[in-house]
Amino acid sequence: MQQTESSARLKRIFSNPAWALVAAFGTYFCMYGFRKPYTAATYADASFLGINYKILLIIAQTIGYVIAKWVGIKIVSEIKHNQRIKAILGLILFAELMLLLFGIVPRPWNIVCLLLNGLPLGVIFGLVLGFLEGRKNTEFLIAGLCASFIVSDGVSKSVGALLLGYGVSENWMPFFAGLVFLVPTLIFIAMLACVPLPSPTDIAARSAREPMKAEDRWHFFWKYAPGLIGIIAVYLFVTLLRSVRADFAVELWAGLGYHQTPALFTQSELLVSFGVIIVNGAVVLILNHYKAFRFSLFICMAGFAILLASVFGLSHGLGTFSFMVMLGLGVYLPYVAIHTIVFERLIAITREKANVGFLMYIVDSVGYTGYIGLMFLRYAAPSGYSILNIYLKICIVLGIVSGLIVLFCFWYFKIKLKGMNHKQTNFPQGKAAVFNGAGLPFEFIDRQVPFIKPGEILVKNLYTTLCGSDIHTYCGRRIEPAQVVLGHEIVGEILWIDPAHPGKDFNGNVVTVGDRITWSIFSVPADVTAPRVDMPQKSDQLFKYGHALAIGDDVFNGGLADYCVLHANTAMLKISTEIPIPVAATISCAHATVTGALRVAGDLSGKKVLIFGAGLLGLSCVAMCKEAGASWIGLIDNDETRLHWGQKFAADESYAFPAADNLDTLPWPDADFVFDMTGVPQAMKVGLDSLALGGIAIWIGAVFPEKPVPVDAQKVVRRLLQIRGLHNYNYEDFVNATAFIENNYLKYPFEALIEKEYPLDEVAEAFTFATASKPVRVGIKISDPA
Repeated sequence: MQQTESSARLKRIFSNPAWALVAAFGTYFCMYGFRKPYTAATYADASFLGINYKILLIIAQTIGYVIAKWVGIKIVSEIKHNQRIKAILGLILFAELMLLLFGIVPRPWNIVCLLLNGLPLGVIFGLVLGFLEGRKNTEFLIAGLCASFIVSDGVSKSVGALLLGYGVSENWMPFFAGLVFLVPTLIFIAMLACVPLPSPTDIAARSAREPMKAEDRWHFFWKYAPGLIGIIAVYLFVTLLRSVRADFAVELWAGLGYHQTPALFTQSELLVSFGVIIVNGAVVLILNHYKAFRFSLFICMAGFAILLASVFGLSHGLGTFSFMVMLGLGVYLPYVAIHTIVFERLIAITREKANVGFLMYIVDSVGYTGYIGLMFLRYAAPSGYSILNIYLKICIVLGIVSGLIVLFCFWYFKIKLKGMNHKQTNFPQGKAAVFNGAGLPFEFIDRQVPFIKPGEILVKNLYTTLCGSDIHTYCGRRIEPAQVVLGHEIVGEILWIDPAHPGKDFNGNVVTVGDRITWSIFSVPADVTAPRVDMPQKSDQLFKYGHALAIGDDVFNGGLADYCVLHANTAMLKISTEIPIPVAATISCAHATVTGALRVAGDLSGKKVLIFGAGLLGLSCVAMCKEAGASWIGLIDNDETRLHWGQKFAADESYAFPAADNLDTLPWPDADFVFDMTGVPQAMKVGLDSLALGGIAIWIGAVFPEKPVPVDAQKVVRRLLQIRGLHNYNYEDFVNATAFIENNYLKYPFEALIEKEYPLDEVAEAFTFATASKPVRVGIKISDPA
């Protein structure tokens, strides 16, 4: 008991945002101890090929850092949660090893060691970031993380300067600085390992942050390319400004008349980090993602205004220390806003399959690549120019250009994200009829529609028809788990399309809110390969509407409910509003299954066809065989009231099924094709006996337990007969069924086959009627079209 309480207490501690903040801050703060201390040295007495040695060191490490950023786009976006800690440990230790070699290898060849030092360190940020994104308090956490590299930049230089003051040589100072930071680094990494995954509440508020594949990355980038390119440009410019300010801090302070003092670096950066954390971290209080996103762009604009004001103020009496603090605020406000808010809220708005690490590593790659170019331009500049003078000119140009780009981003995302500034509470409350088992009453439950996941569509159900399999389940002849929202013959209207959805139906037609659609009975995840191309309905991880458990908020997955949430990668089709709603509902099971049966059968042109079962599948099969060119069609059933529909659906003859003692002489001619819709063993045997030489039997009705069908194997072999089975249908069948109804709903009286209609509240009465009276179909009217 005591151990359980202790475990629960630790879990609460680890789940506290402060724990994650300290762990992430500490880890990345200490990482700078392996990266930045060398910049505290001037290396004034060294050069290589006439180039300043320190500039070469900065360029070398930055090249390694840039390579890591470009490679990191793939690594950070794809890495799984349980792999991050091992990766961080390995990368830190490799970086320290390179610093050891930097001290051993003589100049200038030790430049290569600093390049290799930058390689692992360039990936650390994305790995740490992965522990913080996708949470309700992400802005606060990442603002704290970003403060680490503002503060640590000054602290690491101070440590480097102190070591130099104690007589450590410039070559060995980076390695010993790394040793100073090594133990605290390991402690903070251990803390980071205890940070739990985002909670379900976090995921509902911000969306799941899943590992991305290459196609996911390209999809997201191209979908928002103009705005992302604008953000990339802004980030490139602030990276240039920030990196020059950080790496040439000694020279900038000297240009302002200050002597090198370790405390100076830390003091200015503490003030900057405090201001940046307050402004960016406070955005966590803005719950509306769209407003928070726009506010993040405003922060960027404010930063560039402060930047320009600081340069203007320097020449008009502003104190030099105040200038460096204002300059830091102007640079770091947009820099940190992009880290903390822009991408985090963009993903939360769009609900795309994406993660912040992926987007950050795109902008970082471009930013650091640009910084390398700036280093070469600095070397090419006239020798009379000081670092400070060049930097001030760059601030003016980039501050103005960046402000204009931010204005463009305001305009672009206002248009692109129109209609996406929703909250979870905007989704409606709905009712569902839950089937709890044969003989038990339906349970009506009210739930708010859960937050839509990436790639999903929210549909308002208009109408559901009770399929034969629904009735078999209701009667206990077909076993389904309890707590199911039945109904898979559905038609509805789109209420919401998640931005990650391509916005097109299976035929490539653009779909929008308000469109009337129907969808396949099943959904297969995009990363699952079907066992055969023509059998997606038999894929692993298959989800079936009207067959899934209704647990918690996940109840809107069937037809007997106000709404249905379509999973990503569900085949759906936009349909004409001219088609009667009850007829449209039957497309996604009955008619699609029949088109599948005809596909399995092959060419029917000029052939004789027998169809066993005069329910909706049988009558649909009669009409489809007629349209396929069959020369003669016979319809067989033991229900005289159903057989009278045969002629209306173009059957040439209708037959009552013979009595059990009168099956030796059948009243109908042999057929080339026999379709069995009944699933009754005796009917299936008689169907085989009714085949002509080389005939084919297609069985689709046997979807519930029954006695085995007695088959005369010798007769099958000698008469070259075939038996072909079909369960459900594939995408081609679904498309063909929709086209068939669109072309023939006026030609055949499909609407009349829905013999009685009930509201959702009377679903129990509807099943009772369907069981007792055996109509062709019973309809459930869910709601009126908009």
